[in-house]
Amino acid sequence: MHKSYKIIAKRLAGEISEDDPEFLQWRQRADENGNWYQSIEKRWDEFAAVTSTDQPDLARGWQKLTQELKPLAQNRTKPVRRFQLAPAFSVAFALTALVLFFLVWHSTQPEMQWLEMTTANAEKRIVVLADGSKVTLNSASRLHYPSTFKSGERACRLEGEAFFEIIQNAHHPFVVQTDNSRITVLGTSYNVCNRDGKTRVIVLDGRVRLQMLVSDKAVILNAGQTSTVVGQNPPTPVQTSTSLAELAWLQNRLYFEKTSLNEVVAELERFYDISIHIENQRFASMTLTGEFTDLSADSAIASICLTLEIHYRKELDIYYLF
Repeated sequence: MHKSYKIIAKRLAGEISEDDPEFLQWRQRADENGNWYQSIEKRWDEFAAVTSTDQPDLARGWQKLTQELKPLAQNRTKPVRRFQLAPAFSVAFALTALVLFFLVWHSTQPEMQWLEMTTANAEKRIVVLADGSKVTLNSASRLHYPSTFKSGERACRLEGEAFFEIIQNAHHPFVVQTDNSRITVLGTSYNVCNRDGKTRVIVLDGRVRLQMLVSDKAVILNAGQTSTVVGQNPPTPVQTSTSLAELAWLQNRLYFEKTSLNEVVAELERFYDISIHIENQRFASMTLTGEFTDLSADSAIASICLTLEIHYRKELDIYYLF
């Protein structure tokens, strides 16, 4: 089948957007391509009255079309060309061929289903996506992703934190959406943390575009750079990140660098699946810098309290800091 039919069929089916590079390149290649698409799109809208429950007989339809065309070809009297359709009928012929092709092509595509992977506190999981990309999901997180990637973007949605290792595909960008931002890559590894209305991205290698979800304001991040979207505000200025904190969880470690006790407590609760209560809220803004490797919850909390010169007690599996 002609490549143009395939491109138009994918566009009319919603498999690719008007901004898709392949579609834009095809339309810009020649003026007649744009005019042809507009004509077919108009007739496609008229054709849309056919319900999705109809099951057309493709062979019969094609045979009927061929029979209708034969008299036109036989009645031609001009010797210059053996067969030429009138412009309006040519469009109708192309549309019919396109529809038949689309029905056959679409029926052979694997059905896409949206899947969900979740992690509880103190749990990490690895997801291998349909294109071979790998996602490591941190504790208390949720990933929505498709069972297969069709044409256009490769997209998923994240709540929580995950480390992405993306297979490169320049024609099909990989997009991660959070509650307030959109992260677009071509092929790279990077960490996304989406918690408490903030989305923070740090790039290990490659190149990433971090954009607000409600506008086109964005920043470009290269390896070793980071930025954050807080609420509905634009991304923060790009900074060079030398901190190990964002990636420590991949090695099952905890690393804090001038981190408030409030944030430390939230991370400890996710990491160990425990409950911690700060009794004296004056302590909540205290900051901590330190690394914890292979420590039990009791040992980690004891070490933190010793560093900050505060106390703790444990009652009914709840830690109280005072």
